[in-house]
Amino acid sequence: MPTRLPSLRRPPIGFAHRGARANAPENTLEAFALAVRLGATGLESDVWLTSDGEAVLDHDGVVRNGLRKRPIADLTRAELPPHIPTLAELYAEVGTTLDLSLDVKDAAAFD
Repeated sequence: MPTRLPSLRRPPIGFAHRGARANAPENTLEAFALAVRLGATGLESDVWLTSDGEAVLDHDGVVRNGLRKRPIADLTRAELPPHIPTLAELYAEVGTTLDLSLDVKDAAAFD
């Protein structure tokens, strides 16, 4: 077993992966806000860019409409379901003092 290095941060960051997903739908403003209320000091999510340039938070990067799946990159923000938050909405909900771990899933779109 590899040696575990001590955290360089005191106290260490307590990340909530996709928010408090055990108690609320993952990657929603509800899940992120609940995670903060439960004591998370950091939030983790995947970030996707819509076709009109909005950074949104979702795990898979696809939206299901019936049996059809469409990539978030092919849709505008207005075409997404309301439960998928933008990064700006996350900041408005929980503030800007938390540490965020954001996995950019379409890096070419951010060039």
